[in-house]
Amino acid sequence: MALIPRSIKFATIVGMGLQVALYGLFSVNFVISNPLTLVTLGDIYSYEVWLTLIGLIGIGSLLFHRISGSLILGIIILTIIDSAIKRTVPSEFFQIPDLLEQFSHQSEYIILKGLDFHKVWPAILSLVFVGVIDVSGVIFGIASLAKIPLVHGDVPGTTSTFVATSLSTLLSAFTGSSPTIVFIESVAGVKEGGRTGLTAIFVSIFFTIAIFFAPILSIIPAVATAPVSIIIGTMMMSQAIEIEWNSMNEAIPAFLTIIIMPFTFSITNGIAIGLFSSFVFYFTTGQVFSDIVKLLSPSSSSPSGYEEISSVDIEDYVHVNDANKATAETTYNYYDYQPFVRIPSLFLSQSDSEELRKMSKRV
Repeated sequence: MALIPRSIKFATIVGMGLQVALYGLFSVNFVISNPLTLVTLGDIYSYEVWLTLIGLIGIGSLLFHRISGSLILGIIILTIIDSAIKRTVPSEFFQIPDLLEQFSHQSEYIILKGLDFHKVWPAILSLVFVGVIDVSGVIFGIASLAKIPLVHGDVPGTTSTFVATSLSTLLSAFTGSSPTIVFIESVAGVKEGGRTGLTAIFVSIFFTIAIFFAPILSIIPAVATAPVSIIIGTMMMSQAIEIEWNSMNEAIPAFLTIIIMPFTFSITNGIAIGLFSSFVFYFTTGQVFSDIVKLLSPSSSSPSGYEEISSVDIEDYVHVNDANKATAETTYNYYDYQPFVRIPSLFLSQSDSEELRKMSKRV
């Protein structure tokens, strides 16, 4: 995960946001498939489309005023309105699940005797590759939105997250469930202020309680969750500003990552194609030779791609042009979080921009 290029990581966040938003639009037929144009606008006279728009504006307004529980409040209100329109009421509100029956059905298919691992190892490796890339992208995306600082290019606690994901996936196989991994829908919890593992613990508690209230929870329509999906996509789009769009060796892999995800509806496809194109650019742009020279040089710097600059250097640069002093801001090195100067390019002359680029030694 630490080796994935910075641009691909941020592009992953944007791509996942577009994929989630696209799913929300398709779920209420706001966007539908079309054999001539691939996709097109759905039935604008459908009440679901208009209810989705109203819910989107309503939840967005609640978020603007920083009202806690905006997302869940919007889902509840939209569910009530949709139920009133359809005149649907659940016949029961409480139900005790029969878990033992589920286990008895699954035990018939757990047969390892005579399994030829020479034939199944390609499939196992494929699933591992998909799982690692998928989970890595989601971890980085959620951590970035939660403003969790990276440590040497990695999200703190990543190892524990992968272990928990792998163990829960093994257990889910025995229960007949789909793989239990971290999902991008966790962004909704981050938006409500979640930053620690306590959020996940409380979510698990409520999920356990929800098992007994499945009849009433099953009536939550897509029109109630679609606005939340669109809002999540909106939030994740903000990370596009972190991508170096003026550098083709970063912009093209990032763009491919972004568009492949929603177009193929696969996070793994987007990251894989983005990584492949980034790897090719690494050679075609000659960066590989620059890294070899740095590696062989006794004064090679840190692998972050940014020259560590002391506070004295920052002050010296800021005082070069007092007009730019007000616009200067201190951000952090990608790996070690050492400060370097970043000044908005719109406020810089060409000469100042080149001087800053030389000073930070940006790769």
